[in-house]
Amino acid sequence: MKTVISFVFLFALAVSFNIQAQSLKPGTKKSTRPAAVKTGAQRPAMPKGSDFVQEMEHGKINWTDQYIEAEGSSVMDSSRFKLRNQAKLMAQRGAIVDAQRNLLEIVNGVLVEGQTTVKDLVVESDEVKTKVSGVLKGAVKIGKTTYEDGVATVRLRIPLYADGLAEAVDTTPAPAPAPVPADPNAPVAQDSIPKQVMLSVSGTYNPRLFPTLTDSQNKIIWDMAQSFDPTKGKALSIVKQGSGALEAMKGKKGVELLEVAQDQLGNLVLNDKSKARVEKWKKAGLLIWGLVKKLILPI
Repeated sequence: MKTVISFVFLFALAVSFNIQAQSLKPGTKKSTRPAAVKTGAQRPAMPKGSDFVQEMEHGKINWTDQYIEAEGSSVMDSSRFKLRNQAKLMAQRGAIVDAQRNLLEIVNGVLVEGQTTVKDLVVESDEVKTKVSGVLKGAVKIGKTTYEDGVATVRLRIPLYADGLAEAVDTTPAPAPAPVPADPNAPVAQDSIPKQVMLSVSGTYNPRLFPTLTDSQNKIIWDMAQSFDPTKGKALSIVKQGSGALEAMKGKKGVELLEVAQDQLGNLVLNDKSKARVEKWKKAGLLIWGLVKKLILPI
């Protein structure tokens, strides 16, 4: 009887080994992937390396996606609030207040034009103060409240432009200049007129909410505050690009790259070559405001 049982056991073992051997192709190793993981599962999105973000102590300004975000935290008071859920709720409220305070600190430091900050405008105008306060009250909570080591943490966000900070501080914008009538004798080919304009910054750039484009003689060519329209969505987007990407843009049809550098007043100054191209467009009756889509910083 023992001999029969042993024979059955060895036969079953041999069949099992043969099935496993057939399931593996020659030269391959058996997969150690857990059964729950599917080969076709979507991978998490990689962070965008081209984003231009100013990191702050308690938050950040994302000039590419155009928002300000602040973080706040508060300790759970278990001795005062015996019920855990109540302690968590009160800690969340405290974290929101802390995030609002940090958000205000970041907002106050945002440069609007030249050397003027949001705080300067708030001090000078009760109207601006009221509007900025309204924007801060409308801050949106991002993600869920986290609780770690007895501390609640939240993140709040407000937009920079559309329905955001720019609309609050841009109270009395000057009207945009009227288009110059086209000169029929202007030597400009129609196919050379761009569909969108990008500004390529040489050197570093300290962002302004409403950047001003000038020539080397400090003559204003384009003031974003004069043409900003929050109803049309986002404004100038700041991105970081390598030299290869810039060269590719130069050869792209309908896209014009103008070289600029920031001066001590915060203005974006066109070099002579770029200014000459703008002057040609003006003679053809084209103004670049509304066409400027991106401000590109070198990596």
